[in-house]
Amino acid sequence: MNFTLYNVMSCEGFSREVGGGCTQAWVGMAILFFIIAFTRKWIGEEMGVDFNFIGGLAGGYAAFIAVVSISGSTFWSVIAGVVGMAVLGFGIGLFAGEEGDSY
Repeated sequence: MNFTLYNVMSCEGFSREVGGGCTQAWVGMAILFFIIAFTRKWIGEEMGVDFNFIGGLAGGYAAFIAVVSISGSTFWSVIAGVVGMAVLGFGIGLFAGEEGDSY
């Protein structure tokens, strides 16, 4: 049985050409950041729902890194990142509010 772990930092296990797996993983991380930032702005501030930005980043990137390291699939990693963002961002926001991440 051949089991490969994928490493986003060193591109180990990914194809390294332009537009390949490693590039897609890095672009997926950038897209995830903008999804989290827009969620904070549109849902957190405009709709008045408590959303913790730091918790959203932690949950989103932890889920993204875990899934992309095991599967190598950027699509499923972004989906897992959005779920992790929702769980920790809204979960911490529910208990702690948005304290500490206001500008």
